[in-house]
Amino acid sequence: MKLEVQKELDSIYPSATGDLYFGVGDGWAPLLRDLLIALKALDLPPNFKVTDIKEKYGGLRFYTNFSNDAVDDLIDQAESKSLDVCELCGEPGEVKAKGYWLSTRCAKCR
Repeated sequence: MKLEVQKELDSIYPSATGDLYFGVGDGWAPLLRDLLIALKALDLPPNFKVTDIKEKYGGLRFYTNFSNDAVDDLIDQAESKSLDVCELCGEPGEVKAKGYWLSTRCAKCR
């Protein structure tokens, strides 16, 4: 993810993300933006942190140091949506295998 996009996402919920490296493509930035805004709106503990953001098996993975039903539901929704969004450009995409590697790409980025 481009540094300027990471900084924009960090600015949404700085106490939770700090200087976390966003290990995914720019196409998922809107999903992450919406997720961070929704998490920030919850009444979460002051020590709430996002511990990792990455791609795994073609989908977004988002890890935190705190869990409850509301947090889990928001994360599950974002992770599910990522399977239909190209990780690189944000256009509609689908999970495809290239060898042993799964990724979510649109026809153009594939």
